[in-house]
Amino acid sequence: MILATVVSVIASIVGLCTIRLLFTLLGAAPAMLPLTTDYMVVWYPGFFSLLVPMAGAGVIRGTGGARLTRCWISESVTFVTFAALSAGQRDGEV
Repeated sequence: MILATVVSVIASIVGLCTIRLLFTLLGAAPAMLPLTTDYMVVWYPGFFSLLVPMAGAGVIRGTGGARLTRCWISESVTFVTFAALSAGQRDGEV
């Protein structure tokens, strides 16, 4: 769990610092870079909500709770993530 947290934080920071460079190298048109930046600013911090539940599911499966992992972990993280993102849309930020 700690490793997944550290990896997700590092990947988010590196990703946020290299958005323009990466997508320019991938061939994005200059007019698309602001849209790409707006999109990826949401996705890069979202690494945390992807990696940590996967690691947690592996830990729970390793202790013998296979049914538990497929039910509430992924659903609860998805619910919290979408609730946070939709709160920004209701406030007119997006």
